[in-house]
Amino acid sequence: MTKMKIKKLLDFKQCVKCRTCCKFKKGDGAWAPIFSAAEIKAIAKEHRIKSAWKKYKKSKNSFQPRLVKSEKEAGIYVCPFLNEKKYRCLVEKLKPFDCRIWPFVLMKNKKKDAINLVYYGKEHCPGLASTGKRRFETYKKYLVNFCKLNSIVPYLGALWDYDVDAIRVCEIMKIPKGLSF
Repeated sequence: MTKMKIKKLLDFKQCVKCRTCCKFKKGDGAWAPIFSAAEIKAIAKEHRIKSAWKKYKKSKNSFQPRLVKSEKEAGIYVCPFLNEKKYRCLVEKLKPFDCRIWPFVLMKNKKKDAINLVYYGKEHCPGLASTGKRRFETYKKYLVNFCKLNSIVPYLGALWDYDVDAIRVCEIMKIPKGLSF
């Protein structure tokens, strides 16, 4: 699978300052990133990092990493690819699509017949507070165009289920009848 280059909304300094991503309270594992089988294979080929995986819902090609207890915070679990000391992703160059577009995600609509591009606000990504409105709106348009103009088919396994709290940007595509994720 060829990894598509995607611009980032937040720069590295904003993410390091925030330190919210990649950390989860017990029971919040559903928020862990979704990896395709191809993304896992690429990471395994490039890095000698062992991680246990669990199937994402009933998918055959989508997985979430088993979170590990934080070495720094009690009651917190972290992505196994997070270096907590430096607050850096150990697989930065091979980060899954799901992580690369955060706080945006691809999500099934309520009827489960279309894929929407949605995002989560400042309560889920405090780094958005330091992102100007113009920059955010420009990035949003960029990401819509990216998703519509590029084949997102390899990433359809990373579809999130409908969440009423997500903020809808637009519909990216209809889900063909008979296709399931």
